[in-house]
Amino acid sequence: MEEDEDGDMADLEALNYDDLDSVSKLQKTQRFIDIMQKVEDALQKDSDISNRALVLEDDPEYQLIVDCNALSVDIVNEIVIIHNFIRDKYRLKFPELESLVHDHPIDYARVFCYLLLD
Repeated sequence: MEEDEDGDMADLEALNYDDLDSVSKLQKTQRFIDIMQKVEDALQKDSDISNRALVLEDDPEYQLIVDCNALSVDIVNEIVIIHNFIRDKYRLKFPELESLVHDHPIDYARVFCYLLLD
């Protein structure tokens, strides 16, 4: 997610939306789609970058690794945004959940989904 000086404020405003699709935007970006397609293509080629003696910065596979590393930061940020959305939206319905599950946002979401389905 590209940050500007108001990036944090945009994240806070996203929490005001009523549905998760309005909050979760990363998977819909063209950058995400392009990088994931490149990863799929690289996996199908089954190339092994670890067998090379020298990795050049202009190598497309090297650039894909750099892009994936940057995307992983965006994914972590998206997880935090979604966690905040779920927590804030359902805090009144499940007030004790935040104190019981505080290890990781994904664990929190799993427990939350389990409670909704129960």
